[in-house]
Parts: sequence; structure tokens; C-alpha cells
Amino acid sequence: MLARPGEFCLITFFLLAKKNLVELFCDQVVGTLVRAGKASNPPSSLSGSAMSHFVYILLCSDKTLYTGYATDVVRRVREHNAGKGAKYTRSRRPVALVFKEEHRSRSEALKRENQIKNMKRSSKLILCDGSPRVG
Repeated sequence: MLARPGEFCLITFFLLAKKNLVELFCDQVVGTLVRAGKASNPPSSLSGSAMSHFVYILLCSDKTLYTGYATDVVRRVREHNAGKGAKYTRSRRPVALVFKEEHRSRSEALKRENQIKNMKRSSKLILCDGSPRVG
């Protein structure tokens, strides 16, 4: 059961019982968020020397938020869900992408990641509820 466009799909997290459904579920959540304008498409159209850097926020199964940096967000989310991501997310799977923000340089992205990590949870939720921004 996925939320209508424009709504986050959080309840489904707790309905999952089997590991083999995790990847399918995450693909559905990301797809729903993309259609709802809550997340953007993966950076598949990037080419040449222009590399994008992303700051992202994941919603963990225990309703906590995790902020990270990646050049390929879709790959990174899959790594988190496979237990090969950050130590924090390994025991909080499955995770779903709820926000991503693109930056032109690694330095900009890492500064923004640190800024977001220092925000209160309520501010992060407000950030997640808005449209993703390209920095």
C-alpha cells in the first residue's frame, strides 16, 4: 500500500517482514517520492567531467533520520539496505530516501551534510517535506 502522490509512505516500513521485499519496497518508495516531487530521479544522465555530489537523508525503520554524502544516491541507498552502508543504518534497515540535494563540488556537499547533521530533527523533517534543491 503506497501513499498517494504528495504523501510520504512511512507506514509500509513496519509491514515488511522478509528481507527479499526490502529492495522492492525501497524502489517503490523512491518511485513514489519521485512522482510526488519529494525526490528527484537518479543522476543517470550525468556524463563527462561534470560529477555531481549529493547530500541525502534516509528514513530508517525505527523512524530516525540518517544524513550522508554520495555521488550516486541510488547505489548508496542500496548499499545501506544491503547492510554495507554506514554502521548506523545496519541495524535500522530498511531505509528509504526522503531527501536529496545536489551540489557542484564535494566540498560544498560535505559542508551542507555537516550543516544538516547539526540541525534539529524538526528542521530536518521540514527540509524533507519540501522539494529537493539543487545547490
